[in-house]
Amino acid sequence: MDIKFKELRNLRINDDWYHEVTSYGEYVAFNGDEKFAEIVKRILLDPESYYINDEFNEYEKVILENYRTLERSFRPAANGNEYDWYIKYFHVNADEKTLENFNIFNKKVFGIAVIFDALISNNFFDLDAILVNLPILRKEYKFQFDKDITIIKITKKVEAGSDQIKISNEMSELKDEISNIKEMLENIQNQAPSSKEVDLETYTSQIRELKTTLKNKLEKISQLENELISNNEINKEIENKNLMLQQEIGKLKTQINEKNSSIITFFESVFPRLSLLSDIVLTKIVNSRDRETYMKKIKEINEHLIEKDKDIKDLNSCTKVKGLKHWYRINISKKDLNQSRSGFGQDIYSDWIWQGGVEECWQHKDIGYLYVCVFEKHGNINIFIHSDEDESNLQYHDPPRTESVIGGRLS
Repeated sequence: MDIKFKELRNLRINDDWYHEVTSYGEYVAFNGDEKFAEIVKRILLDPESYYINDEFNEYEKVILENYRTLERSFRPAANGNEYDWYIKYFHVNADEKTLENFNIFNKKVFGIAVIFDALISNNFFDLDAILVNLPILRKEYKFQFDKDITIIKITKKVEAGSDQIKISNEMSELKDEISNIKEMLENIQNQAPSSKEVDLETYTSQIRELKTTLKNKLEKISQLENELISNNEINKEIENKNLMLQQEIGKLKTQINEKNSSIITFFESVFPRLSLLSDIVLTKIVNSRDRETYMKKIKEINEHLIEKDKDIKDLNSCTKVKGLKHWYRINISKKDLNQSRSGFGQDIYSDWIWQGGVEECWQHKDIGYLYVCVFEKHGNINIFIHSDEDESNLQYHDPPRTESVIGGRLS
């Protein structure tokens, strides 16, 4: 991979993107084609895989945890500009400092997307091969943002291992010594010896010693050169194996992300009357160990509210969230073994195996919550599903906004 361009222009605030704080959360509108929007979405859904230089910091990870969805935009934002897309977040800002950090985060996300978009447009790889090629990018290139994160500079890395550097430095010193020895030899040979025997012996002795030293130094250089070549070959082999493993991981992550994306589409087709408060919630559920239990409960909620047209209050394990008008908390539990009374134990894979001696005894174990919001608007019943350890975001969506959100501005 040989990248010819040396710098890229990042999206600029107001011209290309705009951030708006509302009572419902954070909205970031931005411009770009469908490919660019898809890249941004993939970064937000899987930031641990798509970073390009440094991983996202702790504050940025908090923002990413509050990501909700990315949709097409159709109306002007609050600044009067029209944008192509908008991103929804839960509330993440509290003061001027966090607002500044939030804007830096957006510039970083858009900057990474700009890099991938440019490489795809220049036929280095396609959209679904980003994670496969990312290890090569990280290894061979440095992507540096300027102070305002408006320009991205691209430079080729020149790296060498510490052992290689040490050997190269030693060879450089030896070559300097050889140069000095050759100069000394030349000076001595240009000086005629005196007629005295002692002077002749000293003269020949000096030449002999210098030639011996020169020979040893040349042999040492030859040894170091061979060692350097050998180390380079070994390091190259290790680097190539490591790169192949990272690329294989990239392929697997791409497949996982494709499945996560198809799961959201599948959810919308199977449960068309249920809305997600955040796309990332379903991804977390599907990738958890208890996904079957959660999905079974969502199916039960759909049957109860939609197919049987029953009241949410009549649903098993359902309680009203304190202080909220429309949200209900549904306890999720699963059948589990009572370790203190059963004859089961766990093997090395944490699977239950019968060890005998005591009768089998099961219990219901609480594993989490689902939150359901049911409300009527314009004669339509709206149902939202959410799952999170933190209930605080629900107060800003009581009930959630159902109108179109355009360009960061609520319609």
